[in-house]
Amino acid sequence: MSDLRPKDYLYYYHTAIFIYIVTAIFSLGYHQSDEHFRIIEFALYKLGGNQSVDLVNDFALHLQSGLQPFLAYLFLSGFKIVGLNDPFIQMAIIRIMMGLFCLGISLITLMALMPSIKEESMRHPFILLASLLWFLPYISVRFSAETLSGILFTLAFALVLMRRNPLSRSLFYRVPWIVIGFIMGLAFECNYATIIMILGFLLWLIFLGKKSWPQLLLMLAGFILSLGVGLLADRWLYGIWILPFLNSSQLLAAIGFSVPGSQPWYYLLQEVFLNGGFIVGLIILFSLFYFWVRHFKNPVTWISMPLFVIYLFAPVKDVRFLFPFAFLIPYIIIYSSQDFIVLADKYLNRTVKNIGYYTIVGIFLLVNSIFVILFAFKPADQNTATIAHLEQQYNPQDIILVYADHSNPYLPFDSSAVRNHFYLPGNLEMYHVSHPEDVEAFYSRKDKLILLCVKKQELSKGFWVDKNKFIKVYESFPEEYFKITQNYWEKEGDALILYQYNNCRLLY
Repeated sequence: MSDLRPKDYLYYYHTAIFIYIVTAIFSLGYHQSDEHFRIIEFALYKLGGNQSVDLVNDFALHLQSGLQPFLAYLFLSGFKIVGLNDPFIQMAIIRIMMGLFCLGISLITLMALMPSIKEESMRHPFILLASLLWFLPYISVRFSAETLSGILFTLAFALVLMRRNPLSRSLFYRVPWIVIGFIMGLAFECNYATIIMILGFLLWLIFLGKKSWPQLLLMLAGFILSLGVGLLADRWLYGIWILPFLNSSQLLAAIGFSVPGSQPWYYLLQEVFLNGGFIVGLIILFSLFYFWVRHFKNPVTWISMPLFVIYLFAPVKDVRFLFPFAFLIPYIIIYSSQDFIVLADKYLNRTVKNIGYYTIVGIFLLVNSIFVILFAFKPADQNTATIAHLEQQYNPQDIILVYADHSNPYLPFDSSAVRNHFYLPGNLEMYHVSHPEDVEAFYSRKDKLILLCVKKQELSKGFWVDKNKFIKVYESFPEEYFKITQNYWEKEGDALILYQYNNCRLLY
């Protein structure tokens, strides 16, 4: 690290701070519904903003840890105290804080892992990728269980590496083992699947890391202490002493591999390629498998490989399940690339090596930059984006929201009455129509503006809109977006379209 100066880090991280804040502002909503309905809505329930019957089944089944809803409760309570009541501004602030928190920990992790990067030519790319691998800004601003658990575990992992370096001058070298164990425990309390990574790392420490038993016992003590904090948070959320981890484990054991709609084993590989950004996704897959085989004794292998393999054969697969070790993927790519740099130096002449190197790097940076920009300015989900448009362009007390099947942005679950109470105005009239002719019943309403919300897939199924009476005023994602993404991140049929009835007294 002697060739790196503080300004080398600051240059990249000043750029990253700007990108993370922009992403946090524009990334409205949630990547997956659990991010909102298992955390924000639970916190809202404790604030009296909804009822227990309004929550997803995870509440009644006692499956959700209380720690992250409690953190959300603290945030929302603080906003209420200072008089900040706009839910969109509240969530934007939370996303900004999450992004900056993750960015700070990525810098600590970078400092911990940099000594193992022996090829000097790969150190600056490592600084760049550690914060700006395209999906990291998008993941980092998510107040989700996968993101928070992943970044907390990454912090604990980095602190262990720093403690293993006796020459380190960093203050992080002095972090007690019990504190490191406590951080790992918090990661587990946010997302129970993190236990796979924790156990993998502990096994590495025992068999390859050669840590002393007193140090491991101190980590265990910290982990147990955090479980006590989690137990108190669960008691706060449910009002009874409960262990959601046991409930989740029992449910998982009961369901086993009989989950309806399960995907084949290769589905996750396909999703990493497509959702990883094609060229970038292919490089990630290649780097992962190469790293695991070539560097089996590396602790990152023991952390990442078990989680990936388990989900590879699990009945339900989702790329977000891999988010907890996403913060280590830049290291896997760079560390693996070192080997190919050495081989190129040995077997290729300088001209050929430079052409190959700059071609691969150029294509990678181009694709990576396109996706960074794309995901910096797109909403995370179409329902919240549509709700934001309604809030910005209309007064809820002056409109009637008529919606077709599966087309209400406040009711994202087709088979459930669970509502998005966090964003739902109390004076908004909403009515469901099953057939296009049913819309005519609202033409006589002259006291309010009539808006018709239809999901694009409903139009393809036969629901039609009278273009003589309605004009399209909004579409959650324009058609141009799907021409670029080819339905890989969002399905075009899920796009929500708002139509405004022409013959109304109120004009907007």
